[in-house]
Amino acid sequence: MMHNWGYGYGTGWLHMIGMAIFWIIIIALAIYLIKGLTTNNNYSNKQLNKTKSEDAIEIAKKRYARGEISKEEYQKLLNDLKND
Repeated sequence: MMHNWGYGYGTGWLHMIGMAIFWIIIIALAIYLIKGLTTNNNYSNKQLNKTKSEDAIEIAKKRYARGEISKEEYQKLLNDLKND
């Protein structure tokens, strides 16, 4: 005589619900990661460009302080860098 002990036909719907929840979580996670990667890139690029510009301004200040460039050249560099 066979005893199912609740592991037979009675739990099939639980497995279906569990699999549905599993795939919903996997799909939601994939969408979240893809959206996060594309959205953060725009922000990161803006921050990177800002950092590069600030670094270039610091370099121009140091060159001017050392006397490597004239005041006119320094002003032109600052204007060019701030317009980027």
